[in-house]
Amino acid sequence: MQKIYLLLTVPLLVFGCSPTPPDYPTHDIGYINPENTEDATEVFKPCDSTESIIQYYNTNTIDDAPAYYEGGPKAIRKYILENYPQLNLHQDSGMLTIRFVINCQGQTGYFEVFENDLDFQPTSLNAHTREQLLKITRELNAWKANFHQGSYRDSYMYLIYRIENGKITEILP
Repeated sequence: MQKIYLLLTVPLLVFGCSPTPPDYPTHDIGYINPENTEDATEVFKPCDSTESIIQYYNTNTIDDAPAYYEGGPKAIRKYILENYPQLNLHQDSGMLTIRFVINCQGQTGYFEVFENDLDFQPTSLNAHTREQLLKITRELNAWKANFHQGSYRDSYMYLIYRIENGKITEILP
């Protein structure tokens, strides 16, 4: 009888005293809430639900291809130089990160902006700098959607503009 009692009470003590695990996030890391974006009033539709948006670099098979901008960062720099030859970024220095979604048709939306100094600390760049680079990013229209497991998919993407003394010195990724 004592053995049965121990068999029943020991698991209760071990598992019953364990702390309750915290709630798990309801979205993947990197989720962009459409209600908190720079373009919340614009009409942008992902092809699937926001829960099924994947990262731009997701590939599992040899036939998969990540999302990208046709021509890469060099093509983005060329677009800026040709269309904004007098781009005025004041004397700002820092990194402006613009995250967004590329839908399965290569259209973009759900933009959000993060500003950091060159030591990666949060900061505020000049509002005009921020608005110019966000406008340019919205205008870029040669995005290629992520091809994943046999179909084009919505994916998260980002651009980081590294700015030193009012000049773009690098565009990532």
